[in-house]
Amino acid sequence: MLDRFDNIENSSNEKLFIIFSVIISLIIIGTTAFFVLTPTILEFYKQKKLSEEYYQEIQKKEKDYKALAEQIDVVFLKNEKIVKAFNHIFNKSDFLDFCNKYFQDSTVTRLEIEGRDGEYITYEFKTIMKTSSPKSFYKFLDDLSDYDNIIEIEYPIKMQGEGDYISISFRIKVYTLDPNGLRGIEMFDDED
Repeated sequence: MLDRFDNIENSSNEKLFIIFSVIISLIIIGTTAFFVLTPTILEFYKQKKLSEEYYQEIQKKEKDYKALAEQIDVVFLKNEKIVKAFNHIFNKSDFLDFCNKYFQDSTVTRLEIEGRDGEYITYEFKTIMKTSSPKSFYKFLDDLSDYDNIIEIEYPIKMQGEGDYISISFRIKVYTLDPNGLRGIEMFDDED
């Protein structure tokens, strides 16, 4: 009869040992999983937060870009003539034709390429013109603002009487954007 109780006691101990072993195994597996998965989960949330911040930053930059693009479009529309003038290649013979509308004799001589600043180039010319009246010179100055290029007249402007004519001499600067380096420079070369 004692054997029967020993078997029950052994069987009870075995069950307790198995339950205890299972509980210990679950604790070990849970602890290991916790220590292995916790950094991964934390990294995932950290990356998710960073991703959301980057997305918000991109959205903000996109909004800023669109606002700036709209402002640039407005500026281009308001200054369309100036933008076109910067992109227009200066042509010496066209400019002489323009001058001959106001003067009896016109010469334009290229002095030098004054400066380069990235895509921005300044050409300098000496002009000598003859007219019978100063009114034509002032009309020329007024109409020059509608010319195809951006042209600046430099002072001093020298006016000297020569018989029935007034000889006018001054320097001009032509401003242009030139993304291709010296595109169109051969048009400036003097044939004289």
